[in-house]
Parts: sequence; C-alpha cells; structure tokens
Amino acid sequence: APSPAPKPPTRARAPPVLPHPTAVPPPFPSYGVLAVAERKTVAPPHLSESELISLMEHHGIGTDASISTHVENIQKRGYAELLPGRRLGPTRLGLVLAQGYHAIDGSLVLPDVRGDIEGQCGKIARGLAQKETVLLHAIRMFQHKFDHFVANVEKMDVLFASSFAQLEDVGKIFTRCGRSRRYLLYIAGPPPRLYNRHTETVYRLPSGGIVRQGNGRVCPVEGCRFELCLYTVGHPGRTF
Repeated sequence: APSPAPKPPTRARAPPVLPHPTAVPPPFPSYGVLAVAERKTVAPPHLSESELISLMEHHGIGTDASISTHVENIQKRGYAELLPGRRLGPTRLGLVLAQGYHAIDGSLVLPDVRGDIEGQCGKIARGLAQKETVLLHAIRMFQHKFDHFVANVEKMDVLFASSFAQLEDVGKIFTRCGRSRRYLLYIAGPPPRLYNRHTETVYRLPSGGIVRQGNGRVCPVEGCRFELCLYTVGHPGRTF
C-alpha cells in the first residue's frame, strides 16, 4: 500500500498583539494626596484576665471553679504579674521557662495536651470512657515526655544560665543576629554560646577553640543574614 502523504508543517500561532495604552495628557487626574509617614511596629498588648479566662474556656482548660485558681497560681509562682488595666504580663522567669519548654517539647506549653486530658476526664464523668484506659494513656504519654525532657534538659540549663547571668559574666556585644538584627552577647561558658537578650534565644558555639568576630561579614547562605564568627582550633591553628 502506498505510504500516506506527509502532513504539511503547522505554523506556530503568533501571540496576540496588545493595544498600546492610551496616554493621558497632562494635567493628570488627582485621586488623593500621597504622603510618606514613618512608623514602627508595636507589640500587641498583654492578655487581660478576662481574655485569658476566655481562651482557657475555649481550649477546655479548667472549670468554673478552678480557672480563677490557675490565674492566681501563675502569679504566686512568679510566672506572670498583674499590670495596670488588669492585664497579665510574663515575668523574666515565665519567659525563660516558656522558651525552654518550647526548645525541648513545645506541647508542654501549648494548651492541646492539658485540654485533651481534661476532655478525657469529662468523658469518664459522662460514662463515655473507662478511667483505667484514660489513666494508662496519660501515664504513658507523660512518661515519654518526661524521658525526652530529661534527655534534653541541658537546653533549659543553658537558657537559664544565659538569662540570669550577672552583667560581668555575660561579656561583650559580639555579632548581629540575622533574625532580629539585634546584637548577640558572647558568653564564654562553658559551654560557649551567643545570647539574644531581646528574644531569649541561645545559639551554641563549638568548644575547645577560640571564637572571634568575623569583622562584620555576613553568612552567604540566602536568607540567613547572621554575622559570621571565626573559630580557631588545633596546633597549628585552623580557622573556620
């Protein structure tokens, strides 16, 4: 059978030509006044007692009889203080504890775990769950969290040591943080570390050598923006 005739090549469609915009002759129409204003971001206000109670009720934490006791306890234990306007501000101890728990296990300071436990207790009261089952689940969960916390408690120790160090122990301003653009303080340790007193963040440094400033040079990794440190170790010394 004769082979079919080859198809003629198809031509690519030319992109549509957009019409030229119509120029507006002067004088140009005025839609308002353009002005440049300089502002600074402002932190949101601290929670009031009523706002905190509403959030606790939303997450299922506490009962009508116990919520007020919880609010009173965080003040007695020094985690928060009552400010003008009946607002609760975190103390230095409260901030460091929250940062430390977040660094080790964030669920310890989030409302989900507490709300889930109280929700399970409510199911027991309504006959929807067995006490032994809920108790065994809670014990296993908190045993796992306790073991994980103990294995990583050094993170909490470092944060406390940095936050509550005396001024003469903190050392000098060292390099600039790539996140907050604030200066980090160098703490010789041990362990050596950089500390951001504005965000209560600690950055570990390698031990066994000499750490120096990197003359203002910035990390070349995209989005990092941390100023570099120089680390010298060995005999003869090698600098990284």
